[in-house]
Amino acid sequence: MSRDLSDLMNSMRMPRKFGNSFSSMVILFSLIGTGVGRVAPQSNISARPQNLVRFNLGLGTSPGIFKTVGSRALDLGAIASYQRGDRIHTFRIIDVYDFNMSWGPSEYILEYSFLFGLSLIRGEMGYISAGIGIGFVRGRRHGRVIDYEKFQVLPFKQIGMPLEVQAFITTPYFGFGPYFFANINRGWSTYGYLFCLQFGKLQ
Repeated sequence: MSRDLSDLMNSMRMPRKFGNSFSSMVILFSLIGTGVGRVAPQSNISARPQNLVRFNLGLGTSPGIFKTVGSRALDLGAIASYQRGDRIHTFRIIDVYDFNMSWGPSEYILEYSFLFGLSLIRGEMGYISAGIGIGFVRGRRHGRVIDYEKFQVLPFKQIGMPLEVQAFITTPYFGFGPYFFANINRGWSTYGYLFCLQFGKLQ
């Protein structure tokens, strides 16, 4: 029993770079949040409409997620969220793809997730929020080498735990900013960054 538990924890363990990346993003978001919080008094925030709808389209990367020589991760994301008060409900689709034509077939991770989050800081110029949820992940990864430039193909499907942190600069109908994501699962735990354009009723 203890050995099975140990194997499960090892399979869900994130790479060391994840911790370094997370720390960097926390520092960045803290600096942005300090600026956002200073701009807007609390009285101005409470006077705003409380029902907000956001649509994000993002492009980014996942440093170090693919181990094959020459691999380059290309991340695409579509994110929709509804906010009532400080509570945020989000649905997201994220595709992490190995943009490397030399070693086929390419590895990829595709995620569909629902998340529940909270608005941590909200001001005249934007907001910072964080969320956690449940999602479905499927993909394809490389196994052992069969021949030159050929790998064993290992498809997988898993239920995972998605995480998000976002910091956006917004106007009433348009915004932009970084979206940091992760998904912890037994198939292939992932993480990455998206730079997103945001549309909707944002303030």
